[in-house]
Amino acid sequence: MESSPSETAASVGPTCMLWRPCNCASGCVQIREARASLREGAFVKIARGSLKGTDAQVLAVQNTQGGTTLVLTNGSANGPSVCQRELRSSALGYACATSNFDKPVAPDVCANGC
Repeated sequence: MESSPSETAASVGPTCMLWRPCNCASGCVQIREARASLREGAFVKIARGSLKGTDAQVLAVQNTQGGTTLVLTNGSANGPSVCQRELRSSALGYACATSNFDKPVAPDVCANGC
């Protein structure tokens, strides 16, 4: 029995995942690990793009269908105002609007790649 392309991609990597620092969806990033090997709480490094080398932690968040979806976070579980200050002052150059804070994500977020 042959694996589907999505099953093969999930088992070998790289993986494209939602970068959600401070619980704010900020775009898709690539890591080297295979999606099938990821577990909540695991630490990884972003592999490509302007955030390359950034440490990230795997987090399970509520998705729009009531289940959970794995995303990447910077590990800051502080409230929106603290995170807004952190992100505005960071070298990453982005901030999270309070209206985008802690929203459920689509279960297939970043499925189309980075």
